[in-house]
Formats: sequence, structure tokens, C-alpha cells
Amino acid sequence: MVEQIDARKLKIDDEQAWERLSQASRVVIAQGKALLEFVPSADTQDDILQKAMGRSGNLRAPTMLIEGTYYVGYNQGLYQELFG
Repeated sequence: MVEQIDARKLKIDDEQAWERLSQASRVVIAQGKALLEFVPSADTQDDILQKAMGRSGNLRAPTMLIEGTYYVGYNQGLYQELFG
């Protein structure tokens, strides 16, 4: 794991979140049982931020950067796949 952000302890607003997420090759966002996959660009910025930010205006937890991909939010199936 390259970077883990504890969004519960560190306030990351949408501007700071985009600074990080836009550097990735992919962003995978857990939304319930669904996984949404994006390639960060100006065209996808609004969609990514809408899904990645919580109601409090903070980046959703957990958020991890693994091999160039940001994973945002919790999905049990995804975590089993990533960490076996």
C-alpha cells in the first residue's frame, strides 16, 4: 500500500481530494454493493467528487492508493479481492 488516508481524522475537502485523486490512473469508488470506476480527467471530475465526498464535505473513508489506483469507500467484495 502506497498511501492510506484516514479521512475520519484528516479533513480533506473537495479541492484537496481532487488534487490527490486526479493524479491516479484510476479511481474506484464503492457505492453500496456497486463499484464505480473512473479515469480522472476534467470531464469526470464532477462525477468523481460527487461520489467520493461524504455528506460532511470530507473525503469518504477509507481511501487508499494502491499501485496508481485510488479506492474510495468500503466494499467487502473489493477488499477481499485486494487483500485476499
